[in-house]
Amino acid sequence: VALEGVKLLAPIERPGHFMALGMNYKKHAEEGVRLGVMPPRFQVWFNKATNCVSPPHADIDPGVTKQLDYEVELG
Repeated sequence: VALEGVKLLAPIERPGHFMALGMNYKKHAEEGVRLGVMPPRFQVWFNKATNCVSPPHADIDPGVTKQLDYEVELG
């Protein structure tokens, strides 16, 4: 099926729980250091609200923020 002929959805629409791992790759850690955030000595796990799951290319409601930053978690 050609990609143009399909609508991509969130891979897991309603997960029961969503756990993420912070600074889990080298370039992200290097970016943090440039911004003054030292990488953690141990893994940092955190939970994400399950209503944050959205499909590719979906609009994002910025809510009350004035500036969005990118972040992607793989479920």
